[in-house]
Amino acid sequence: MLSNKRSTLPSNRSWAYSLSWHGIKMERPEYTTSAEYQAVNRKLDYRTLMNFLTAGDLQSAKILCQLYCCRPPLAQLLLGCGRLTVEDLDDLILVHETNGLDNLPLGKFFVYSGCLTTEELRNYVLLQKYLRLSPQHTERWGQKLILSGLLSSEQLQQALNDRIVCDITLRQAILDRGWLSEAQLDKIF
Repeated sequence: MLSNKRSTLPSNRSWAYSLSWHGIKMERPEYTTSAEYQAVNRKLDYRTLMNFLTAGDLQSAKILCQLYCCRPPLAQLLLGCGRLTVEDLDDLILVHETNGLDNLPLGKFFVYSGCLTTEELRNYVLLQKYLRLSPQHTERWGQKLILSGLLSSEQLQQALNDRIVCDITLRQAILDRGWLSEAQLDKIF
């Protein structure tokens, strides 16, 4: 049912050579609209990213994610690199939910089911930590909206709550509230 194929990168190569060796474009893509951002995000080579995580090469994994402006969810990564099919994922989530395992973190459940190793999970979690911006970071776009006067801090807090409750992106929460248009957000970010 589940594939455990894992390949590793040559260990004597620099990250830049490894990225170009895999045919990855080296400069950061330029985009101006959310549609272009999503198109760029879809081009991420999940197999290469998983190879970096398997090899413990977090620096290359971080650079690859930054080049494509994304932080892929674990399930998306496992699907994209071929470790799971959609049917496998559906089956695993069903087992996770129905057998009283729902208190077990999904990442650990994927390890127990053989989808990835403990080290790959640890590297994935570290990668997510490295890619996360601190709350004080000036590049957090919610903060940019407040600083530019387009949203109040109360509106941002309300949108952040909507994001969590409705399981949507912050962008979508702002659009749903009607505070800004998609065109306005595209011009800013």
